[in-house]
Amino acid sequence: MDMPITLSGESKQPLYRQLCDALREAIIQGRLRPGEALPSSRALANMLELSRVTVVRSYEELMCQGYIEAMHGTGTCVSRHLSLSDQSAPVTENATDRSKHFSAFARYLLSAEPTEFNETVIPELNYGAVPHDLLPLKDWRNLYSRHARAEESASLIYETDPFGYPPLREALAGYLKRSRAIACHPDQVVLFTTAQHTLNVTARILVESESTVALESSGYCDARQAFLAQKARLHPVPVDGEGIVVDELIGSQSSFRLVFVSPVHHSPSGACLSQARRKSLLDWARTTDTVIIEDDHGHEYRYFGKPVAALKELDRDDLVITFGSFTNTLFPLTSLHYLVIPKWLVPVYRRAKILSQRTFSIIEQYVLADLIESGLYERHIQKTRQAYASRRRSLIAGLKRGLGDRITIAEPRTGTCLPVRLHLDRSEGEILDLAKQVGLPMCSTKSFYLHRDEPREDASEFLVAFGHLSESELEKSAHGFSVGLEEAGRDIISRT
Repeated sequence: MDMPITLSGESKQPLYRQLCDALREAIIQGRLRPGEALPSSRALANMLELSRVTVVRSYEELMCQGYIEAMHGTGTCVSRHLSLSDQSAPVTENATDRSKHFSAFARYLLSAEPTEFNETVIPELNYGAVPHDLLPLKDWRNLYSRHARAEESASLIYETDPFGYPPLREALAGYLKRSRAIACHPDQVVLFTTAQHTLNVTARILVESESTVALESSGYCDARQAFLAQKARLHPVPVDGEGIVVDELIGSQSSFRLVFVSPVHHSPSGACLSQARRKSLLDWARTTDTVIIEDDHGHEYRYFGKPVAALKELDRDDLVITFGSFTNTLFPLTSLHYLVIPKWLVPVYRRAKILSQRTFSIIEQYVLADLIESGLYERHIQKTRQAYASRRRSLIAGLKRGLGDRITIAEPRTGTCLPVRLHLDRSEGEILDLAKQVGLPMCSTKSFYLHRDEPREDASEFLVAFGHLSESELEKSAHGFSVGLEEAGRDIISRT
């Protein structure tokens, strides 16, 4: 390893002493950890352009002080018996006030509550990812291995298209035509590595400071943060069993920069936007010339009812942006997200992507393109959907059997979580603690609400995940949860 050590030939201190002090300081500060190997005396002498005698003398001094030791057969290393706390200066947020250098975006980041940036990271719900036993690991491994063994250098070139690997975008456009009824050209498909990057680029392109963005009163937190980072005003719109209440938009006196909606699966309620409201929303957008961003996450896992096309399928005015991803189906194999954008936005997105991201992992894109083109991806979704449906039935049966009328379970047609309301006299914290003890994957829905401090109609509202546990595990957890409530003796019905 290289070791950046500054020694002065003008110092009154001899070089061996300077080197000894520098190495001791590196050990004390934790830059060299206990057990970590040091360069040989010859290698360090060559590196620092010193005589070997100087380095040997420094090492001997440090050995006498107990900071380093000689290991038989492996050379010299930092003493494994040292117990030193990291004495380097801690990083503090306000060590020096240089806020004059900050942009408006940086000032927003510092003023926002730190917890707001972690609200969508919910381990109780397995982060929304597919469980390991349902991932297409064999197919992915085989395809990845084939491309990684490519012998032609042309197969592993840097992909320069900022929208992503063209054959992947072509395969994705074909898949969206089949599964979502979206008639789009591959040039309208834009790939991103993360959801946050997707939303941040979109917000910077479409949202002006102090402009108003309409969105559901509860929903995807990261979208809210992306708009707030552009200093947008958020206008919450109520959601009921038929999705976003479009009449609230029609009756509003505000001028909206855009509206962000979840037509196929609203979080946390699971509501699907009705056909009548889809038409009403698109009519309103055409009349007001407002851009719609539809969050199309969750459409892959439908358990009953007819397939519902994407909102963009009805878009005749080129005002809808479709936001989708592979995280629900393939994470952690890939975290790629995508947008299907109107034709008039292609030039500006291309320039924005050149500035923010112009390269991707090319082998990952090769594999994903093959997975879609071969039909393996859709086969994987079908297999996963069947497994989820069985697990979903087991969870519903277990909760109803154990809790009876103390629980109300919403049964949305899509998704990997069940929205539930518990009619108990126990606090939210107590309920979540019990769920954790018995292994029931449950979280509060509080973070999904824009105004979370306002009292909700029913504060005991939760999401219970069923995707990443087996049927027997779900039944056992549901039984343990209901038994735990009985044993606590505090399960008085609190329905109003």
